Amino acid sequence: VYKKTLSQEVFENIKTGCKTIELNMNEDELVRIKIGDIINFTNICSQETLKVKVNEVNYFKDNNSHKKMKLHFQVLV
Repeated sequence: VYKKTLSQEVFENIKTGCKTIELNMNEDELVRIKIGDIINFTNICSQETLKVKVNEVNYFKDNNSHKKMKLHFQVLV
């Protein structure tokens, strides 16, 4: 299980299903996260938590050739 703190806006967008992709993962997480993994997101303002399951993982390089990851996930109830 991975943990990530999010802003109020991003957290609410994930909670309501408006956002199903996360791009801002740190370098250590890039190597380890796999399909089926669970991520616990925490709202930085309210400390509310939300659990999601990773459905798809894509790797790419940004404009500065830094390795990035795009995660597609679903909220678990």
